[in-house]
Amino acid sequence: MKMIALAILFSFATVLGAQAAPPSSPEQLRRDFEAALTARDTNAIASLIYWKGVSDKEKTGDLNEAAMLAKHKVVTVTLASWPTNYPVFFEGKGVRYKQNLEILGMLEVHLAERQGGVGAQMPYGKVDGHYLMAALVAEPIPAK
Repeated sequence: MKMIALAILFSFATVLGAQAAPPSSPEQLRRDFEAALTARDTNAIASLIYWKGVSDKEKTGDLNEAAMLAKHKVVTVTLASWPTNYPVFFEGKGVRYKQNLEILGMLEVHLAERQGGVGAQMPYGKVDGHYLMAALVAEPIPAK
């Protein structure tokens, strides 16, 4: 009997410790992001962001923003198209900032304090068959 209980406990611990597979559709990304925000789980939020090319400083800033967003009461997260008039990059103080993924759409976070209005927009893309939120990468602008 002890062996059965130990086997069940080990199986349960293995399931809890297992890392979820990255989202395989925009809808799964939306659901996972909404669940992470609702649970105020910043580790789960971080796992839904594509970090390639992001410096430690930028990652820290993004994680701080995610933690601040998670403090709000989320009504829902919806999928939206990427507006055609959004700039592909922006520049400031000798640095060019751009997304680290080709953007396919946006996740719009609707907040209670905005009466369900949009409080944040998160661009997302596809990498290696999985959908993740993009992050900004900074590149020095070459001197002319």
